[in-house]
Amino acid sequence: MGIRDFKITTNHPFNIYTAGQTVRGKVHFKLHTSKIVQGVYVRFQGIAQTQWNEERKHNDDKVTVRYRGEREYFDEILYLVGENNGESFELLPGEHNYKFEYALPLGLPTSFKGEIGSVIYTIKAVLDMPWDMPWGIDDEVETRIQVVSPIDLNKMEHLKKPGNATEAKDLCCLWCKSGPIIIEVHIYCLWCKSKTGIC
Repeated sequence: MGIRDFKITTNHPFNIYTAGQTVRGKVHFKLHTSKIVQGVYVRFQGIAQTQWNEERKHNDDKVTVRYRGEREYFDEILYLVGENNGESFELLPGEHNYKFEYALPLGLPTSFKGEIGSVIYTIKAVLDMPWDMPWGIDDEVETRIQVVSPIDLNKMEHLKKPGNATEAKDLCCLWCKSGPIIIEVHIYCLWCKSKTGIC
């Protein structure tokens, strides 16, 4: 209650980062009235999840088997003001801004969302209410960031080898048939060498 314009902004207009890059941003909100809190924190989380169903035959019945999996890449909390299990304090009415930064781990997979799985990275900002205030509910806001992991072509040896492909097709219309049309493609190298070898 009494909070508005609660938002997270980052230093990238589209929230796009690469693994290992530092995310810098700000938590912003306005209070109409004062608020007793334990702290203000941000939670950085990266999780991959998958789930799908398969039908198996068991005796004469069909049984649906559900498969689920989850992998956590990181889950860290950073207090911007206050601390976990610390003393409660009063946030005064008005505008509040708290800066943060977080270095994404190296080796993260690219963000993805599909039919049976996803890789999602989020930043959540929370006004942490004291545990001894039963009527207090944490105010929170969340935003997603997109992680794009570059591919090092130097480590993909098969791309340095020549590639060949041949395709043949006969064209016909009713009783008229042409000879085969043959397409041959020869690529001497499947990637263009650069100083970094990264795309």
